[in-house]
Amino acid sequence: MCCFFEYPRRILFTITLNSVLFVNHIFFKKLFNIYLFLRERQRQDVSGRGTETEGDTESEAGQCFFPWVENGHSASSGQTHQEGDTAEIVCDTGYRLLNNQNNITCTESGWSIPPKCSSTDPKRKCGPPPPIDNGDITSFPLSTYAPGSLVEYRCQSFYELQGNKNIICSHGQWSEPPKCLDACVISEEVMDKHNIQLRWRHEKKFYSKTGDIIEFVCKSGYHKKTPHHTFRITCQEGKLEYPTCVKNNG
Repeated sequence: MCCFFEYPRRILFTITLNSVLFVNHIFFKKLFNIYLFLRERQRQDVSGRGTETEGDTESEAGQCFFPWVENGHSASSGQTHQEGDTAEIVCDTGYRLLNNQNNITCTESGWSIPPKCSSTDPKRKCGPPPPIDNGDITSFPLSTYAPGSLVEYRCQSFYELQGNKNIICSHGQWSEPPKCLDACVISEEVMDKHNIQLRWRHEKKFYSKTGDIIEFVCKSGYHKKTPHHTFRITCQEGKLEYPTCVKNNG
């Protein structure tokens, strides 16, 4: 049985209503929790970069998008700022910015601190844990969590977890979740185009994690065109630089 709903701006989702399905090492959660996850992601990008909602574009380097501030307000909401600009945030009663600051600064890598008002109440509960790309929590999700609750994340196969795998609920907010770094897909088509093959012929894997070393050799009848060191490369967050071989003369 499937359900259809629109949220927000004509984004249509089809979600299976099984409480938990384990498919390709990923948990798909109940409709209610996924709705909450999507709502939170739509609400703001805590890094200060642009969101991916319809009509929005990601900010360029040296620019910071200022999202709508939950539990507070600012004249900068919905605006894009240049590097060096400052924005003032006024949090609602019972909420504050990180380190009790009132202003945040646009830097090359985003806002100096997340434009987010957090509760000052140590007994305030947290909502569902934030979602992460290519990963999920290892436990069944709840609608609310008590202060001090821990939640563990894990990544899909071949994705590398970066950061602390556990997050904690404090003052109604979750600590920073980890990231799942992209795997590298070793393409036979691209290898054929570059006239190369994997060095170890018995090796059949075509997926590698970030940090894995991959070695290539030229196919029979071909010799190296690119430098020797390019035939031993490291997977970097889903990116590979393939070496090249050319056909022998004669």
